[in-house]
Amino acid sequence: MTERDAAADAGAAAPRRFLRLLRMLRGAGLWLGALLGVASALIVIVCLLFQMRPQVVISGSMEPALPVGSLLLVVPTSADEIRPGDIITVNRPGGRGLVTHRVVTTSVVDGRATVELKGDANATVDPDAYVVGAAERVVLAIPWAGYVAVAVKSPPIMAALVVAVIAVIGLGLLPARERASG
Repeated sequence: MTERDAAADAGAAAPRRFLRLLRMLRGAGLWLGALLGVASALIVIVCLLFQMRPQVVISGSMEPALPVGSLLLVVPTSADEIRPGDIITVNRPGGRGLVTHRVVTTSVVDGRATVELKGDANATVDPDAYVVGAAERVVLAIPWAGYVAVAVKSPPIMAALVVAVIAVIGLGLLPARERASG
């Protein structure tokens, strides 16, 4: 082998290493994309089948049971099925948003179901009882997953995900490893 042939082989090795790295990234990206896709599909199917809805914990009033950033899955629950100890989400009086706290007591006042709620981290029960026809009962809490759910909805993260999907598709279109001739 001449010096010229050795230099040509050395020059060709770098592009081959780069292509090998791209193929490895393609495989890893395709597997990761497939796993995330299957996990997302399963979550959507479970939510649809069991009428669950996701919510994100944004305050520490229910810590340590529900840390800030937890992703909650809640199901609609009629007032007569609500029991002390349940963690439910109801509308705050005056349309001031939602509250997710633990049920302390349930009662019927003037023919309407009423619940007293208290955040686990709070010293006292909420100042006003909540009149409910129905509520959403927490059936599953996944710590930290709420941060992911909120981040995915932000424009920069959405743009990054689109770029990642395009990159995975592009890597998937790379030619398969060339067979060694011999």
